[in-house]
Amino acid sequence: MASFESVQVEKILGIASELEAGIGPGAAVLDFGCGRGRLVRELRERGFRSFGCDIEFLYHEDSEAERMLRDGVLRMIGATPYRLPFEDDTFDLVFSYQVFEHVRNYGEALAEIARVLKPGGATLHVFTPRYVPVEPHVHVPLAAMIRSLPWLRLWAALGVRNEFQTGLSAGETARRNREYLLDRTNYLTPTKIRDHFETHFGAVVSCEKASLKYASNRYGAFLYAASRYAPMIPLLVGTFGKRAVLAKEPRKPKTKGSTI
Repeated sequence: MASFESVQVEKILGIASELEAGIGPGAAVLDFGCGRGRLVRELRERGFRSFGCDIEFLYHEDSEAERMLRDGVLRMIGATPYRLPFEDDTFDLVFSYQVFEHVRNYGEALAEIARVLKPGGATLHVFTPRYVPVEPHVHVPLAAMIRSLPWLRLWAALGVRNEFQTGLSAGETARRNREYLLDRTNYLTPTKIRDHFETHFGAVVSCEKASLKYASNRYGAFLYAASRYAPMIPLLVGTFGKRAVLAKEPRKPKTKGSTI
């Protein structure tokens, strides 16, 4: 059985290839919001020159991640000013998975991604949309849009908890959920997302159909097959399930970053 990392890398590379942004071994790839760097590791094992960056690293018991951090394979994103720690025109592909629903500074993030991409490079992002029926971090229905304490407390009183909230009171659960949603998520409308991407890239494509094609489960495969007869399926998936955006033709800022 394929590992989670292998499945996700196949999906990212498959979507990029489908949208004529394919890359081969030896290409420079950046995992934006890399977490523990597991996809970076998988890409390196496949012969890619891959790196990762994130705003924080909590690797207390992951010796391989700590080694990659020491070696500069994983790097910290600068906060003030906001900077990706790489030179201009470095990467063939910048991607993220389940990251952009947390990005609060779309303009700065996309400007930096455009800066570190090569002129012919592409960026691909798969993330949770605003209209997802159940917010995936707090598990509360419609919480990507409705963040009021009464709404969150109602669902907490009904027993809705994530894995870190067992034993908490309904009030405390609601308070923590609201704090997390306000401080750690940013669910923009499709129009605002597209506006941000088009500000920094000359070509922006919604690619939910390609994402379904390379899905690792039967449900995704079924929806991809059904989309041949029901063209609205990818749009519905991008609205209520998982959004996928690929952008090319980066518009370059004039400033430079640090060396790779």
